[in-house]
Amino acid sequence: MQQKKSKPTLEQESMNHEIIEAAQTTVIRNFQNTFSQAYPSHPSKHNLHQAK
Repeated sequence: MQQKKSKPTLEQESMNHEIIEAAQTTVIRNFQNTFSQAYPSHPSKHNLHQAK
């Protein structure tokens, strides 16, 4: 059974998109921090660029 969903306005859409992007960025940053802490010997992209 399908419910008729009111179509979100363009403003709401872009707001949701910004929130999702911000959340993803935060998650990725948290993951990279956790990863570099768990594997300090593993070179991250930043360290790799600095080494060359």
